[in-house]
Amino acid sequence: MITTKMQRFGCFVAAAVGMLLCADSGTAADKTFFKGKVVELVVCTKVGGVYDTEARLIAPYLQKQLPGSKVIVRNVPGGGHIVGANRVWGARPNGLTIASANVPGLIAAQIRGEEGIRFDLRKFTWIGRLYTNHRFLIARKKAGFDTIEPFLKGDREFKIGVEGVGSGPYNTGLLMAEALGLKKVRMITGYGGGDKVMGLIRKEIEGVIGGLDFWAESVTEGEAAALFTFDAKRYPKMSNVPTLGELVKTPKGKAIANYISGESELSRSFFTPPNMPEDMTRVLRTAFMKALQDENLKKSIAKMGREPFDPLPGDEVGKRVSAALSLTPDVANLIKEVAKEL
Repeated sequence: MITTKMQRFGCFVAAAVGMLLCADSGTAADKTFFKGKVVELVVCTKVGGVYDTEARLIAPYLQKQLPGSKVIVRNVPGGGHIVGANRVWGARPNGLTIASANVPGLIAAQIRGEEGIRFDLRKFTWIGRLYTNHRFLIARKKAGFDTIEPFLKGDREFKIGVEGVGSGPYNTGLLMAEALGLKKVRMITGYGGGDKVMGLIRKEIEGVIGGLDFWAESVTEGEAAALFTFDAKRYPKMSNVPTLGELVKTPKGKAIANYISGESELSRSFFTPPNMPEDMTRVLRTAFMKALQDENLKKSIAKMGREPFDPLPGDEVGKRVSAALSLTPDVANLIKEVAKEL
């Protein structure tokens, strides 16, 4: 009897030790896999914009969480971020390719079935989100658009600088114009990255669609004005600035405003190729979240005058992407028709 119990206890101990050894071995494998490897952080736009800046900001901290790796940023612009997303779609799911793109723009492109898309956003492996992108319509004050009234009631053309056809701001601008019933809003392509700033300075465009973090200085110095936010609620630090949802008057306009505000939560999301093994997915998601919690990164963000990142785990990002693509037919058709009409 005692012998049997001793044998059972011995088996239990052996099994427990074995499990610990396996766990240690797995952890060691996770830590050593990236040694000497190059991790490509694909930015689906050209150098100089917000996406590029943020990727280069977090790259060293992500590298720190993938010991022995070398994280490099590679810009792959074109097609409203479609070219870069296609590249990631075709990459091997081995943990060595991560991407940042304008996810709302890609969502709209997939809904419309734009030519050239080889990916399905639902099937990418989502790593996480940096923060909710509080987007605004920013206008050049000296163009006479210092308040919302000239924009809504004026008869002058309002040109918005965007990177290209199908990009996030391009889609948002078209939808916004439709929601407000404005006919003199034009999207002017060729303004990617820092080109938007120069476009405003050279008086080539009247406005841009972007995050306040990038345009805060221009607004503070009185060079530009935030006419309204695309968020679902007013931005706390600029409570006098209305939301698009407050300005629209029709059910159709409300539906568009709701869609746009939902997109903002996904704009700064990172992803990897589809069919990523579960263990590698777990490693990358953990590394991404830990990188964003690094105290030195937080200090850098504070010195830049930006708000802290508001990370969202990859599994939750994936759910929200799927939800954004699961629109009712009438809203989906509306998004398709807007691009044809304007």
